[in-house]
Amino acid sequence: MTAQQYKDALVEVGLNQTSAARFFGMHGVTGRRWAVTGPPEVVAKFLRIMLAQRWTAHDVDRLLAVTAEPEAMVERV
Repeated sequence: MTAQQYKDALVEVGLNQTSAARFFGMHGVTGRRWAVTGPPEVVAKFLRIMLAQRWTAHDVDRLLAVTAEPEAMVERV
């Protein structure tokens, strides 16, 4: 993924350069570096998945919050 593709992907998933780095567990400066050099392959792959599924960062955060709480997945009687 090129630096421009990375920046375009961020717009689509609702992140800016700093929030993208934090989303991936990195320091905010890292996201700005990726905007110049392109992101690492693992970040690029996940962004491509997000784009293909039309997921925003908010969608991913919600999904992870639900799966982190097993009782939320238990059917209520």
